[in-house]
Amino acid sequence: MPVFLVLFFVSGVSALIYEVVWTRLLTVLIGNTVFSVTAILTVFMAGLALGSRLSGRTIDQKPVSLIRLYAGL
Repeated sequence: MPVFLVLFFVSGVSALIYEVVWTRLLTVLIGNTVFSVTAILTVFMAGLALGSRLSGRTIDQKPVSLIRLYAGL
């Protein structure tokens, strides 16, 4: 069980690092932090919604080990 906690922690840290990097890159491109953060959050939420919609159907149709699915992702 501690291995999964470490994996969740590392996954969260890497997501935060990606968010900071994208914010800085878009701030250079757009020139305003508010607009760049808004763009990042919009794309992130749209990705969550789309992934939930597409993978939800697949997971409901056939039994899948959630731990193996998480490891594969």
